[in-house]
Amino acid sequence: MSGVLDTRYEINGVIDTNNNVLSNIESLCTAAGTWLTYDNHEGKWSFVINKAGASIASFTDSNIIGSITVSGTGLTDLYNSVRFEFPHIDINDQKDFIQIAIPLVDRNDNEPDNILNLQTEIINDPIQAEMIALIELKQSRVDSIINFTTDWSMIGLKAGDIIDITNSYYGYVNKKFRIITIQEVDSDGGSLEMNITALEYDENVYSTEDLSRYSVTNSTGIVTIGAIGVPGAPTVAVYNNDSRPRFVATSTAPTGIVEGIEYWYTTDVPPTVTIDANRTYKLLNTIRPKVGVVFTYGELVILDYDSLNTGNFLIKTRGINKGTTGPFSTPVGFVYTPLQTAGAIGSSTIVSDGAGLLTALTALSLLSKVDGLFGGNTAIGGLFDKAFELFKDTTGFDLRSNAGNIAKVTAGNVSSISKVIQAETFSSNIPKSAGSQTIHNTSISPIESGRYNLRIYQDVNSSACAGGRGLPLDATTDTAGLGFDLVLNGNTISSAGTGGAGVIYWQDFTVEKMMTLVGGNTYDLEIYANYIPNATGSYQTSDVTYTVTKIG
Repeated sequence: MSGVLDTRYEINGVIDTNNNVLSNIESLCTAAGTWLTYDNHEGKWSFVINKAGASIASFTDSNIIGSITVSGTGLTDLYNSVRFEFPHIDINDQKDFIQIAIPLVDRNDNEPDNILNLQTEIINDPIQAEMIALIELKQSRVDSIINFTTDWSMIGLKAGDIIDITNSYYGYVNKKFRIITIQEVDSDGGSLEMNITALEYDENVYSTEDLSRYSVTNSTGIVTIGAIGVPGAPTVAVYNNDSRPRFVATSTAPTGIVEGIEYWYTTDVPPTVTIDANRTYKLLNTIRPKVGVVFTYGELVILDYDSLNTGNFLIKTRGINKGTTGPFSTPVGFVYTPLQTAGAIGSSTIVSDGAGLLTALTALSLLSKVDGLFGGNTAIGGLFDKAFELFKDTTGFDLRSNAGNIAKVTAGNVSSISKVIQAETFSSNIPKSAGSQTIHNTSISPIESGRYNLRIYQDVNSSACAGGRGLPLDATTDTAGLGFDLVLNGNTISSAGTGGAGVIYWQDFTVEKMMTLVGGNTYDLEIYANYIPNATGSYQTSDVTYTVTKIG
């Protein structure tokens, strides 16, 4: 039947008082489609309902100070389906979920599947859950974010307010945005200014058409959250002789809501017991997802374990969630005979217990013999040459030729290697124009898939821009900017830009964007600039450098 709610939002759940107050309030806000914000003027916390509305302030070049920055989400990072887990009222508030997908016809070309996972404990009405899930999914696809600075006259605005922007450089005519953050800043001249970050607004995000309410029952004993499938039979790699003897078991997550994978083991193996149901298993460990709240179907779940004694073992897995457990996988057997060996090379299949390998050969003679297998002339030279060649063949990166292009980067507790895969510097001589001009075309062809950072820096040497605000230096006609489009098979998958009115003659520009690229694809990169000075007949001269860096 058609979905009808007596009230648009209603809280039906238990709040955990062990959580702090702010965390619980934010949970309530999420369930009610609302933002929590602090009103600096009133000195109080307040709420902004995420719903359709009208613009309450307009911005043009006349009240935007300096440049405008616009960014968005790349094609491979767009969500096109949502999975929302909630306690369902029809089945005694046991866990259920809804899953909604954007139809293929409404997706961009070459857009990969990407699921947005959500969870709540305080909504038990499926219509309300469906409405919030749809709003979050549709909002995630309206992804343009704008940042700019305005004067103190806009001090009354707050997060959640809807504004409209008109700007010829970006082609905006009363385009609506919703303010995400607004911050008071002191300008270099001592005046008070407001820095605004806003998200693109689309009233279609809040449409509640086509919502339906269906009855669900657990009278048969079958509960939706209990529909957990059978995980993949684990594979086991055993490292018996090692500095840290261990085994590594890998299973695959089954279908359903899987909040954890249990690993069970037994030493009751044939010929002691021949029927698995008669064996006595013990819980070895439970692996839970590191990111998100559930495992996705087919995801690899790995157990690295080093605390078992010698023996013959069987191991099996099953999926679990708060409401139920799923069936066990097929058990897999292995023999574990751990022997800690300092400096061991690999597993027990490589290092023998009784051969006395390291006592029979000195380290140098061992290197010499290994080097002979690679066809080298000396113990060090031939072996290292082969190692460099093997690294190059595997990764496509020449360590010896590109040693200067490798940098260690650290974010929090995570370390990774960043590698420059492409860089170029070119000169630009741009005439005055009414719109943007392409200043460089090139292509990017990554060897491997992953996260990449694109950074473009324009070092402006000279221009006719005079800056300032108001007469005689008219900011509305002194405009400059920099941007790019990244295109795959005719479709723009990522873009970003910066700039605007009020710039001065030597102002430089930087555009930087993280994105996911697929190895083997060729992406067309178009770098463009905008240059509309008040004066005539003078070119903008600059040196532009772009760098593409592989992260991780």
